[in-house]
Amino acid sequence: MGADYYRHSGKFSTAGVVKTLALGSLAASVFGAIYAYAILYIPLAGTVSFLLSGGYGIVTGFCAGLLLKSGLIRNRKIGWFCLLFCQLVGYYVTWAVWIHAMVARAGGELGLGILFFPPVLVQAILKVNEVGAWSIGSGGEPVTGALLWLFWLGEVVIIFGACLVSISQLDEPFCESCGVWCQEHKGVAALHPMAPQDLRQVLEQRQYEYLDLAQEPSEMPLHVRLDLHQCPQCQETCSVSGRLVTTTLKDGNITTQSEKAVNQLLISRDEATALRNLHLLEKAQEESPLEE
Repeated sequence: MGADYYRHSGKFSTAGVVKTLALGSLAASVFGAIYAYAILYIPLAGTVSFLLSGGYGIVTGFCAGLLLKSGLIRNRKIGWFCLLFCQLVGYYVTWAVWIHAMVARAGGELGLGILFFPPVLVQAILKVNEVGAWSIGSGGEPVTGALLWLFWLGEVVIIFGACLVSISQLDEPFCESCGVWCQEHKGVAALHPMAPQDLRQVLEQRQYEYLDLAQEPSEMPLHVRLDLHQCPQCQETCSVSGRLVTTTLKDGNITTQSEKAVNQLLISRDEATALRNLHLLEKAQEESPLEE
């Protein structure tokens, strides 16, 4: 039996894209304005600004990702485009609001509206880079020139990188027959450790009798977790994923890390039921052992 893994159909609707671009840009602009005032007025912004940048990118990306899902967009290229567009709009608003607020705090006047004319905003950014906007340490010289450009570049990488991580929201399978996203069911089974290639072979060949259930996975430093995705309506579109879960205890704190070994292997409805009921299969094997 050949193994078949889930792949998006690449379909999308124009209405879904338009809704994502419009509402996503609005959300990015609102959060961008909040971010602009945060990095301007929060004390020690030079120290914590990268954390603020990451938070801004994550929140914007999360909102845009939700819009992509609600718009039923199953095309990753379109998804990338929507996320980048929304974040670009939000980042432009961030610059405009930040410069307007900085000039106002210094007692000057610079209308916010005029900053939405790109040449004016570019000239304002160049002027800020020339004179500096903040300094490192108490009484230090303002950061200007190449060092400030480098700082801004780091900010861009963090904001857009954190935003684009949200494309993972489109990783869930989609039931084309029903027009809905499949629901995730984490941890339908916990297994004793297996090599990734062995787990992949067992699942691909549907040899579920070789899966060894773990009774107390939370107490094991390493175990395999099986997750299912299944259409909530017809229940016919199903996939299984396997993760190697590592649990470590350090200084009284429990840390869990997982590594994906099998990703979205398509299975039938009956096979999904069999994986949910692995404990029944194991019990049957114990009561009726195979003859040698």
